[in-house]
Formats: sequence, C-alpha cells, structure tokens
Amino acid sequence: MVTQSTALVASEEDGDEVSKEPEPWVSEPKLLSALMDEYIIENKFPGRAPGTSLYVVQARKRNGETTECLEGQHLKFFLVFYLHPVPFV
Repeated sequence: MVTQSTALVASEEDGDEVSKEPEPWVSEPKLLSALMDEYIIENKFPGRAPGTSLYVVQARKRNGETTECLEGQHLKFFLVFYLHPVPFV
C-alpha cells in the first residue's frame, strides 16, 4: 500500500516536484465556541472517555454554506475533548 507520505518521499528522491493538496478539514472549527457559532447543533452525546463529547451538527453552516461534505450529506460529527474536564455541578 502506498500512502501519501511514502509517495512524497519517493518523488522527492526522484527530484520531481509534487503539488501538495490542502489538508482536509482545514476550514472546520478548532474551538468549541467556533463550532457553536458556525453550525446548528442537532444533538450532543457524552463520550466514553472523561471530558469528551460528540456533537452532531447540520452539515449546512448557519450562513447556508456547505463545505467538506459529500453530495446528500445532512449531518457532521465532531468529537470535542476538554483539556480540563468541567466538574459536575
């Protein structure tokens, strides 16, 4: 199996230049506050590991734009972890 990293190494050894494609999901939010601002939250589930949550959001952003989606995709899943788990109050 040839992976992208082995293909890059092989082409660099040959002296060929490889056009790099952008990393997938670079436009997706990196912070929970950004996730809540950009997407409509459908549901939230507690994760199995402490301090994690699974957010189910609509694939369409609040502004109506859809990015990083397949045709007909309605939902996206985000696994969010907290560096400092919030204590239960």
